Amino acid sequence: MRFNIAYNTNFDNGIADNLYGGGPFVTSMEHYTVAELEGKGDIIKGGLSYELVDGLSVEVNYAKLNRSDLLDAREIDCALGYDYSDNLGFSVIYSDIEDNQNEDMKNLRIFANYKF
Repeated sequence: MRFNIAYNTNFDNGIADNLYGGGPFVTSMEHYTVAELEGKGDIIKGGLSYELVDGLSVEVNYAKLNRSDLLDAREIDCALGYDYSDNLGFSVIYSDIEDNQNEDMKNLRIFANYKF
């Protein structure tokens, strides 16, 4: 079992940039990152992952966005991953976002990853 916890803060009203693929922010979730603070605020993230059997894992992550000027938000991600071989893997990720500033959202993503 693995446990993760992370914290990011934006000290001023400038918007943090995600750059390439979410940027260097350790609180990045499936959808929300520090950029969704849209100004001053902070994010705390925690999660658990567990390998059920060899190659099959489950993961749950939770993030709370505390915005200074806008309303708060939270995101929960639940994932199931399977490594079929050293080069081929599959992931299913469900995200539930409750955002008091923007629309709430539920999303399901399915990925097949091949490593060359």
